[in-house]
Amino acid sequence: MSAVDWTAPEYLKAKPKMRILILGSYECSVKTDLRRIKNFLIDKGYNQTRLIEDFTNPVIGPTEEMATYNKRKSEYWLPKADVAIFIFLEKVNNDGVEYEFKHVAAHHSDMM
Repeated sequence: MSAVDWTAPEYLKAKPKMRILILGSYECSVKTDLRRIKNFLIDKGYNQTRLIEDFTNPVIGPTEEMATYNKRKSEYWLPKADVAIFIFLEKVNNDGVEYEFKHVAAHHSDMM
């Protein structure tokens, strides 16, 4: 039986390449918390950690309402992530992140 090296787990090699998407409320009172979580993960070597707002496309339609656009952006970027982290916080409107969670459960069960 060959010895297994437990000093450097294989999954750690994927950290710089793993695409992590953080989802949560963008209310002003907690938006900085999402950025702190993002920066924490980047500092830990998860270099491809992003918030939806970090992406510039898809482009908003000329008559598209902001709520519809935000849902469409989420639906566009969610399946491109390797890991989706859903942040539910107290005392804020979590409707957006709840929608994103339900969307992943309904359409991308392999991410659950």
